[in-house]
Amino acid sequence: MIQDYPGRLGYWDVGVPPSGPMDAAGLSAGQPDAGNPDDAAGLEMAINGPTLKFNLATRIVLTGAAMKTELNGQPVAFWQVVAVAAGMC
Repeated sequence: MIQDYPGRLGYWDVGVPPSGPMDAAGLSAGQPDAGNPDDAAGLEMAINGPTLKFNLATRIVLTGAAMKTELNGQPVAFWQVVAVAAGMC
């Protein structure tokens, strides 16, 4: 699920409950390392995640609870910046 911090606030009156990341601290911790503003959206996953193919070169930071994560078949470390080339998955 794509989440941003602090999420949707102030819409209870129209039936929309507050939302945002389950691990706000984890999302916030990775933003500066990835070169993102504090309120940038992130991809939040539980148990296991999707298979993604990156169309553009970018940097990622995996935060939160450890889960098996691979990039082109190689394990990806958590809590550090990882350069991803276009076409990797």
